[in-house]
Amino acid sequence: MIIIKYLGKNIKQYLRYYQDVPPAIEASCPCCDNKLHRHGFYTRTVVTKCSVYHIPIYRWICSSCTKTVSLLPDFLSPYKVFIGWIQESLFYRHFVRGESYSTIHPSLVLQQAGSISFRTLKRWCADWKMRIESSFQTLTKRILNYDPLSKPHVFIRNFNPYEGFSELIQYLWKKIHPSIPYPFYGFLPWINQLI
Repeated sequence: MIIIKYLGKNIKQYLRYYQDVPPAIEASCPCCDNKLHRHGFYTRTVVTKCSVYHIPIYRWICSSCTKTVSLLPDFLSPYKVFIGWIQESLFYRHFVRGESYSTIHPSLVLQQAGSISFRTLKRWCADWKMRIESSFQTLTKRILNYDPLSKPHVFIRNFNPYEGFSELIQYLWKKIHPSIPYPFYGFLPWINQLI
């Protein structure tokens, strides 16, 4: 199982705080609600636009049901080696701006960090297409929880589903964090925590 939390705004900050010491968390088991205990770590490869990093991902175990839980920083997506803003850049450029894969591909990752294949870009987009409706509904419910009188469907009716999704994210951010500017690292880490 995976728990996603804010553990720093980027990889360098994460490594500064948690390279050798696991984060101090008070979490309970998602299965049985009992206390979790530290259970080691594994190393995960993370690719940014310019570099490849190997970072520790810390694990906890439930003393009751023996399920293990990995604590993933929110700038990563489960089971993906590329950092979240690369996926977000693809989302905006392809779905919102309408750019083609061949235009987007060369600018996402520098050669020394590796490359992303066209198949991977298409797989990410197919994944977004499958998840957009459920994510859209989750955001709408969250907005209505914070502001029952709001009408999110009216607010985004002139947008395509992907533009509407990005508008809803920013709208929800302003409802939850009215005095904090929208995060410079993008929506994907925040969405990872919400969903």
